[in-house]
Order: sequence, then structure tokens, then C-alpha cells
Amino acid sequence: PLPKNVHVFGRVPQLTVLRGADLVICWGGAGTVRESVNLRVPMLIFPAWTDQYGNAARVVSRNIGLSGDIRRITAEMVVSMIEKGLGDSSIKASLEEVRQDRDSKQELDEVLDFVSLHSGLSV
Repeated sequence: PLPKNVHVFGRVPQLTVLRGADLVICWGGAGTVRESVNLRVPMLIFPAWTDQYGNAARVVSRNIGLSGDIRRITAEMVVSMIEKGLGDSSIKASLEEVRQDRDSKQELDEVLDFVSLHSGLSV
């Protein structure tokens, strides 16, 4: 039996769920990482293949979540990671910083696209 605040589903509308989440446990796909940053949700990443390992390394290096080895994880380790992911205020601060960096870069890209489109210059 699961606690009342824990739900397990085969498939969910991810953005809807993330909007109400305090923490996400995932493989570390690029979409989930991006959406988690946008919504400022700390991550626990357990990569299993392809780009997930690099995404997990970036998440850890930017201090916006934690990563574990899916082949060696124990229940105690997951509990410890959840406690740290929820309780470490530096992770929330880092999420806000990364979100602002992303917003600033996106604004700059939009300005460059606008200038390029309307001036005929390649920027």
C-alpha cells in the first residue's frame, strides 16, 4: 500500500502533474528536464540510456536535482535523495537561476531572430 500522497500511473499528462509536484523522479529525458526547470520542480534522475546520462550530469552540475544509479539504488537511498531534493533550499535557488538564464537566452534569441527577419542581416 502507498501513502495517500503517492500516486503511481502508467501514463499521465506530464505538465499537469508537474504543476502540482514538489519533486519529480524520472529517467532524465530532455523534455522532462526542461519542463521541470520551467516549473521549478527539483528532479531525482535515474538515467537508463542515451542522452539521459548527460542530462543527469547537467542537472547535478547545475544543482537543480540529484542523480542515482538505477542498478544500485536502494529504498533507503531513494528516501535520502527525496529528503535532500525537497529540503535543500540551494536546489530551489538554483532552479530559479537556471530558469532566469533560460528566459534571458530565449529573449535574446527572439530579438536576434526579429532583427534578422526584418533587416535582411544574418545575426
